[in-house]
Parts: sequence; structure tokens; C-alpha cells
Amino acid sequence: MTEGPLGRQSVRATTRVRVAQGVLDGVTEGGVQTFLGVPYAAAPVGDRRFLPPEPAPAWPGSREATRPPAPAMQPRLIAGVPPASEDCLYLNIWAPEAPGSYPVLVYLHGGGNYFGYSLSDDQPGVSFARDSVVCVTVGYRLGAFGFLELGSILGPRYRGSANNGLRDVLAALTWVHDNITAFGGDPSRVTLGGISSGAFNVCSLLSSPLSTGLFQQAIAQSGGGHAVFDLAEADAAAAQFVAGLAAEDLGPADLLRVDAARLIAVHDGNVGHGVIDGEVLTGIPAAEVAWGAGREVTLLIGSTRDEMASLGGSGEIGEYEEDVAALYERVAPHLDASSREQAVLEFVSALRHGASSFVVGHAHAAAGGTSFVYRWEHEADSGPYAGLAAHGSEQPYVWSSSASEEGGASPRSLARRVHRRWTDFVTQGSPGDDWPRWLPEDRGYLSIAQDDGVRNYPGGLLDVWLSTPDALRPKVRFSGAWLPPRKPAATRAR
Repeated sequence: MTEGPLGRQSVRATTRVRVAQGVLDGVTEGGVQTFLGVPYAAAPVGDRRFLPPEPAPAWPGSREATRPPAPAMQPRLIAGVPPASEDCLYLNIWAPEAPGSYPVLVYLHGGGNYFGYSLSDDQPGVSFARDSVVCVTVGYRLGAFGFLELGSILGPRYRGSANNGLRDVLAALTWVHDNITAFGGDPSRVTLGGISSGAFNVCSLLSSPLSTGLFQQAIAQSGGGHAVFDLAEADAAAAQFVAGLAAEDLGPADLLRVDAARLIAVHDGNVGHGVIDGEVLTGIPAAEVAWGAGREVTLLIGSTRDEMASLGGSGEIGEYEEDVAALYERVAPHLDASSREQAVLEFVSALRHGASSFVVGHAHAAAGGTSFVYRWEHEADSGPYAGLAAHGSEQPYVWSSSASEEGGASPRSLARRVHRRWTDFVTQGSPGDDWPRWLPEDRGYLSIAQDDGVRNYPGGLLDVWLSTPDALRPKVRFSGAWLPPRKPAATRAR
């Protein structure tokens, strides 16, 4: 007996299912079946490094599915998780114990495609399983192992390797399509969701011809359709990465044989983007969506108001390069901010996350799709981001995790409402009667705060973003992650 939800005693029992590769042994507790570390593809190690995923092999007898899988290789890990490994292509499943045919949520973690884990504390899959959803979280290759373009370095066999992380997710979706009925899931009612880089990946796959039929709905939290490189940019990023190998006394010939930990030490802010290879990605995702790619998929997309407060953004426009500052002057008249500092923060937050979310939501609707768009404006009561709606701050509420319990009845009420909206979208295709579809003529979106409200996105501001798509795209830089370009420290305005 263990302590279950609401303090009740719950019985923990072994549960068994059969999938294409063999038998899995998980656990049932509190009305939820849990299976951890389920392989959806072969381990991408040895000769498979930097190559597309291959099908998971069969296993004899039964396989225990009760232990957390290894995170993908990454520069650093949060405390309490297993050691990172190249052998990382596993998913986790939470399903209602009662027999049925339930909708499925497949969710991608964030972390810039450098960091992250499929078993993050702020994504408790049990919260959706208790609401009659089969929830699946996915581990996929990160950094150089999943998003480094090596065709020009290692030869044509490796062309498109910067899309291996996306191919991993496609392999996971294929596995779900073929096997989720064993867990009570309906393969014709799959929602692909994600946050931050996971949301950018969702938008990339929304535009991909290889994803057709693998998901019927999509959720993108703080991610849009511009975060990809063309081949020339990806090759330039790869050349820079290879140049960085010298610091580890490595060269291009070592890429295929050196220990994975030594490659991870060459952390490079340019390695985290998919590539337009003509196969997985046929163009910039936002543009492909505007042409009708994925129009049959119902989309929920949005961002937080103050994304960059927690991601290194500055509230002083003088710290940014001239092209960014000039764009700010076009955007500023459309912002409803209480101060210049707040306006600059909203601007750089839009430049990195928010604008692309609105653009993709608009493009999808204009092409004939169904879009529900939001902006998270609930402000933290305390802590380093008090008074701000920072990046990822909606996540505890979406997942109704323990963090949303802090602060008393108001956060709990908000968590119930937000989690119900996401659940209703997954189960019914609509996040609520009071949340209108985005229509190109009125651009209605939901402002989510303690009191939700429908607002209309300024048409003039949308026109600015639509006329400057390159401003929303990542640039190959000599160091650092993808942030709005800032002046060198010595030349910043003081």
C-alpha cells in the first residue's frame, strides 16, 4: 500500500501489455498504469551514431518498464536523474487503468534541443491519465547527436543529420501509432505537444510531409515556425563546431569514435536547429504552414508575455545591435507596456518566441486550418520573476503539478482551469467555449491570467512580423545560444 492522491491509500500492482517488440511489465497505482523506459527505436550508438533511427529490436520474454530511462547526452543534468547516455530513445506512458479507447497526448520537453528530459518533475503524466488521456513523453537525441549537420564533414551518408532529433520524434510517433492501442489509446486521436524547443519541433513536424497521419492535433507552448537553418547555414554551424573540437584535442575523424562525453564538452549555441533538407523539412516551417502544410491538424499555440526575463534578455534596447533596435522602433507603437523597460522586454520576448507563435497561428488559420492562440500573462507573486510572466511559467498549471499548489487557492484555481483547457483540447479538439478560434480578420486570442479574457492582436503589429520573417530566424553565431543579437560588451550604451 502507498499513499495515493488526496491522501488515500492506493494499491500498487504489476500490469502487463504486449507490443510489437514483446511484453512490457509496468505498474498500476491509483487507477493509472505507468510504463517507463519503453524503447521505440534501436539505440543510436556505435555505427548508428549521427544516423536516422532504426526500429526497436524485439526482446525475449518480458521487459521491466518501471525504471526511469537515461536522458540524452547533454552538457549538464538536473539533480536526481539517471546518467546521460547516447542510448536515449525511450518513451514513458501513463494510461487510465479502466479499459477504453482514449485520446493520446505525445509531449516533447524543452531545453533548446541541448538539454531536457522526458521525466521532468513539471510534466507529471499521471495528471492527464487521471483525466482519461493516454500521456506519452519522449526522449530524443539532443545537441550534436540530434541537430548537427555532418553531410559536408562526414559525407553524403550523413546529409540531413541535423534532423535526427526530429526523425527520432517521427519514429516515436510511428511507434505510438502502431502500439498505443495496447495501452487503451486511440491512434486516430493523437495530439503532439511540446514546450520551448519541443514546441519549435512540433511546428517543424506540423510542416513536414513525413508526419502526415501521425497526429491530428498539435500544442506548441513558446515555440514557432522559424527556428531552422538552410543547408548553407547548417554547414557553417557544423564547421564552427568542428573547429571547436580542437579545444578537446579532437578532429573530424574523431566524431564517429570518440566517447560521447567529450563531444558534449564542445557545447555550441548553433547546434540545436533542424535543417531544410528537402525530406524532413521542405522549407521554413512557418512558410510551409502558410502554404497549407498541416492544415488538417487542429493547432493550439501561444507564448508567455515576458519570455526573455528568464532567458538572458535585457530591458535596455541600447544593448542590442542596430537592426534589432530599428525593428523595435517599428514594434513599440503597438505595445501596451507600462514602461520602456517592459516594452523592450516584451519586444525581445516576441522576437525570440511570441511573434513566431502568433505568425504560425495566423498562417495556419489563413490556410484553412483551425488555430487557438493564447498569451500567458499570469504574473508570478514572488521569486526572481515576481511581477513577470516568464518563459515556461505556465507549465506547472498546464500539468497541474505540485508547483501550481504554491501560493494558496488562487493558483490552485488557475491550475484547474488551465489544465482543464489543455485536457479539453486533447479530448474534444477545443480548449473551451470562451476561447475563440483565431480568425485572420479579427485575430482573437486568449489572454490567460487569474481572469482570462479574449483580446485582438494588433493588425499593424502582425504586419510588422509578417514583413520581417528573417528577424525571427536563428543566426549562425560565433558563440552563445540563439538570442536577439547584442552588441559586444565594450560598445554597449552606458
